Amino acid sequence: MKIYDSGDKIIGIKIDSTLTKEDYQKLIPLLEERVDKLNKLKVLIQFEEFDGIEPGALLEELKFDANHRDDFEKVAIVGHERWQEWATKLSKLFFEGEVKYFGAGEVPLAWRWLGAREKLRQFDVNDELNKEAEQA
Repeated sequence: MKIYDSGDKIIGIKIDSTLTKEDYQKLIPLLEERVDKLNKLKVLIQFEEFDGIEPGALLEELKFDANHRDDFEKVAIVGHERWQEWATKLSKLFFEGEVKYFGAGEVPLAWRWLGAREKLRQFDVNDELNKEAEQA
């Protein structure tokens, strides 16, 4: 999991493997600190190579969702699987804010829907630069 933090109310999360409890132990404090400071957040969740979720991570997710159902102004879900689109529709029942699904090729559109600055919308480009640096 990768976290892209704009420093304000917009946070991006790219899920590129199995979600673990450790992932949530990094993500949840950031989200809670930002909610305490700004009241409402806008979040983009991009499923890329999602391999599932560990039971401990699922428990953390459920606890967080129950405590923060009205703390999100907008949630953009980007995916490429039919079940992800279905899950987005289902999640609308559990959150007060707007929740919208975007296809895998619509990442820039999802960022724009959230109102993200151009710099944050370029996180895929930054990923490619980081991969190149790691390979060098």
